[in-house]
Amino acid sequence: MTDNNGSSEHSDKRFQDGKQRKATVYLELSDKLKDRATVEKIGIYRRANIVVTLNHGCKKTVISSISPLWTKTISEFEKQAKRKNLSIEETIEITDFLDNNHERILEILDAESRDDLVDDNDLNRTKEKQRILTEIEESRTANKNMILEEWQEKLVGKYDHLQETVNRNLPSIWPALEFELSILKVLNIKDCTLPFAGIILGVPSSLKTQCIELLRSWPKTFYTDNFSAKSFVSHTTAVPKEMLTEIDLLPKIKNKCFLTPELAPTFAAKDDDLI
Repeated sequence: MTDNNGSSEHSDKRFQDGKQRKATVYLELSDKLKDRATVEKIGIYRRANIVVTLNHGCKKTVISSISPLWTKTISEFEKQAKRKNLSIEETIEITDFLDNNHERILEILDAESRDDLVDDNDLNRTKEKQRILTEIEESRTANKNMILEEWQEKLVGKYDHLQETVNRNLPSIWPALEFELSILKVLNIKDCTLPFAGIILGVPSSLKTQCIELLRSWPKTFYTDNFSAKSFVSHTTAVPKEMLTEIDLLPKIKNKCFLTPELAPTFAAKDDDLI
């Protein structure tokens, strides 16, 4: 959902299977980075690395790995940038540029690299969901005799701490994140059977997708960035009826918070399909 800059024609090349292919694609620098002249070039190595060449006199490079969970990609780059003694201001300018181009960066990766990243990330999310469920169960056991007033006081304290932390690090995402958390908690309302739909609107590069990404590892959520009207209930006869629950989207999102970062194709569809 962000505006992406195109890549330049210049790139390193390598040979693989007897054919010449681009190993690194260089992104067109923003005017802000060009004016500051800190960065000489930013390349995306197709085997899942960001390579930033700096104009620091000694041709320093910052190399960091790419993850489909974009917040992890940025965290890894910030760690590597600190190791190479980049200033906080320089790091922020580069990460802002990477944020604005994150969809383009993921597109550049080899298909094989994307598959490997997704597999690893799915495994990490499964472990993270299990950790959260264990933590919730331990908290319920430890606080089963808590009175309402004490529960409310602790809840407000955690809310204030979360808001303070977000405003200190990424203040622009708080309205969207608070909205998403409110929707997620609809699942906790006893006997609630009415689904609630929330749509986040914002200018490009306002970190809308990153807010959604933060909830991907939470239990009772289902994430997809590609779906259609037929994907909810396919009625396909190519597989046994009992296997439709593994294919159709509707059973997968039942009693869950359905997350999707891109609705523009849906609302651009024909009226009949949209209905």
